[in-house]
Amino acid sequence: MTFNIISNTLLIYDEILSKGFDGSFFINGLSSYFRDLLISKDNITIQLLEVGDKIKENYKEYANKVDVNFIYKALDITNACDLSY
Repeated sequence: MTFNIISNTLLIYDEILSKGFDGSFFINGLSSYFRDLLISKDNITIQLLEVGDKIKENYKEYANKVDVNFIYKALDITNACDLSY
């Protein structure tokens, strides 16, 4: 990940917070997104998602582009962040 991407990400996050969005909700939502990606990696478990078929297709497409180890690491980070927020 380049420094520019990190900088832009931090600026976007700051903008979200400055508009009054609670950081805890942001972290919880991000964690839920990673869980949904993990569920979407398998054709059987994707049925657990309570979304429409088109959204399931999108999740499946995104999940196939991401390594499962990245998702596990992201879940670890977001869970730790949530606990210490």
